[in-house]
Amino acid sequence: MEKVQRDAIALYKQGSYDQAQRLFTKCIEIARKEGAPTSKLVALLDQRAASAERAGHVFMALKEGQRMLRYARHDARGYLRVAKCFQIRGDRELAIKAYRDGLKAVPKDDPRYKVLKDQLHALAQKRDQRPSVSTDPIQRLPYDILHQIFSHLSFRCLARLERVSKSWQSFLALDHRLWKNKIDFRNARAGKVTKRMVTKYTSWAINQEDPSSKASVVLSNVKSGDEAGVLTYLGDKMKGKIDSLDAELLSDSFNYQFLHLSPKLSFKSSVFYGLRQLRVNSRAIPHLALLMIMQVPSLESLTWEHVGTSISMDRRVAADITVKFDQWCEKGNYTNLGSLKIIEITESLRLPRATIHNLLKTSRQLKELALEGVIRDWDDLDRQLQDLPLESFSFRQPKGELVAGHIAVPCPGLKRLSLAGVHGILTLAPPQNVKLSALEVLDLSKSSFPVQNAISIYGIGDTLKVLKLDYNSEAGQLNSRHAFQQLVGVSGNGLVSISLEGVSEVNDSTIEGILDCDTNFTLEEVNVSGTRVSGVGAYRLAQHGVKRILCKDCDISPQTSNLLRSMGVLVT
Repeated sequence: MEKVQRDAIALYKQGSYDQAQRLFTKCIEIARKEGAPTSKLVALLDQRAASAERAGHVFMALKEGQRMLRYARHDARGYLRVAKCFQIRGDRELAIKAYRDGLKAVPKDDPRYKVLKDQLHALAQKRDQRPSVSTDPIQRLPYDILHQIFSHLSFRCLARLERVSKSWQSFLALDHRLWKNKIDFRNARAGKVTKRMVTKYTSWAINQEDPSSKASVVLSNVKSGDEAGVLTYLGDKMKGKIDSLDAELLSDSFNYQFLHLSPKLSFKSSVFYGLRQLRVNSRAIPHLALLMIMQVPSLESLTWEHVGTSISMDRRVAADITVKFDQWCEKGNYTNLGSLKIIEITESLRLPRATIHNLLKTSRQLKELALEGVIRDWDDLDRQLQDLPLESFSFRQPKGELVAGHIAVPCPGLKRLSLAGVHGILTLAPPQNVKLSALEVLDLSKSSFPVQNAISIYGIGDTLKVLKLDYNSEAGQLNSRHAFQQLVGVSGNGLVSISLEGVSEVNDSTIEGILDCDTNFTLEEVNVSGTRVSGVGAYRLAQHGVKRILCKDCDISPQTSNLLRSMGVLVT
C-alpha cells in the first residue's frame, strides 16, 4: 500500500490528477482489506479528494469530504475539505457553516482547530466587507475602455443595458458611434416595436453636430398601428441621416404613405431620400420601386420583396408610373445601382417586360441581380445581361408557372449563379461563346436542368467552390461511384461545399465518387440529408477531412454520429 501511495503522490505532483485519483482509490481498497486505522483511511480519502478537486471534479471532491466526516466526525480534515469545495462552488454561506460545525466538533487542542478558526474569520470578514466607493464602471472607467467594451455588444444587449441606471442611459445616449450601425429590431417580439422606441434609438445614433453623421436601421416587428407614424417621423426628422434601411412593413402603411401623394408621387421629402442601401419587405406595390429609382439617385443597392396581398391600386396610377419611368429611361438617365433584387411579385402587380428591360439598360453598374418571381419567360433577357458587369445572378419564374424556352447567361465575370426552382420545358443555350470560367457558386436546386449539360455548356472550370443540387429532378443519375465524376468533370477538383439534399438516389457509392474528385482535399462541407447515405459513407467523408456533414433523415446511428464528432466533425 505504501508504494502505491508514493506513486499516487508522485503523479499528483506531476499534474496527472486523474491517474493519481485512480491510484488513491486502489490504496483505499487495500487499506480497507488490511483494516488500516481510521486516521489513515481519512488521510487517503483527503488525498483522493485533493486529486479530484485539482482535476476539476469539485462535486466529487465534496462527496469525498462528506465521506471523511462519516468516518471521523471529530477530524478537522473533513470539515476543511468540505468548506473548501463549497468556496470553489461559490457557496460562501455553506462554507462558513462547515467551518462553524468543525469548530464545534473538533477538540480545541487539535492542531487543525486553529486552521478552522482562521479560515472562518477570513471568510466571514470577506463576506462582511463593503466597498468604500462606488464601483459603477460608467463612473470609474475611461471613455475609450467603456466604448471598446460596449462596441462588442449587440443592439439587443445595449437596449437592455440602458435600463440599468440613469448614468448608464446617459452614457449610452451620448455615444453615437455605438448605435450608428447597430439599430436592428429583428430580434424584438412580433408587433412590439413602437414609434417611441424607433425615435429614441435612431436619435441616439445621429451626432447632430456632425452633418455627415449617418446611421443604418433595420425596421422589423413594428406595431401595425405605428408603421405609418414611424415612416412619417423618419421622413421628418431623419431625412438624409440614414445611410442604409432594411424595412419589413407588413401593414398597408407603405402604400398609403406614398399613394396619397398623387399626382406628385414624390420620395424627396421621405426617409428614403439620400439612402445608399434599401431593402423593402412589405405589401408595397413594385411601381413604388420605379419611383424610388428615379427620385433617389443615391441608391446603390435595392432589394424589393413583396409579401402578402397588396391593397387595390388605381390602374391609371400604375400605368402613369410605368410610362414616366420608360420616358425617364429614354431620356438617357442612368441609375447608380450596383445591386438590384426584385422578388415575388404577384401577377396582378407584375411590371411589364419592357419596363424590366429598360431598368436593366439604365443600370450599367449592376454587379448583383436577382429576378425571382418577376418575369415568366426568359425572352431576350440575355441581350440585357451581356452588357452588365455581373458577378452574381439569380433567376426564377413565378411560383406555380412553367416556362418554355432556352436560357443563356453571357456574363464571363459571373461568380455566383442561381437557377434554383426553374422548371418547365427548358433547354440551355450556349451563351454566345462566353464561358463562366470564374464561377464559384452554382445553385440548381429544385430545378429540372440537366446538371451535366449546364456545367459543360457554361464551361464551368475548376474555380467552382459550391455546388447545390438539392431536390434536382435531373440529379437522379448520382447512384454510382463514377457518376459524380462524369457529372462535374474538372469542376469537382476545387469544391469546398456540396449539397445533394433530397436526391434519393445518392448513396455510399456516390460518396466514393465525390472523394475521387476531391484530389486537392478542399472539401469541407457535404449535405446528404434525405438521401440513402449510411454511416459508412459519413465515416469516409470524415476520414477524408470533411469538417461538417448534414445528414438529417439518413441511416446513421447515434454511435456513428458520436464517433464522427470525436473526430472533430460537426454533424447536424
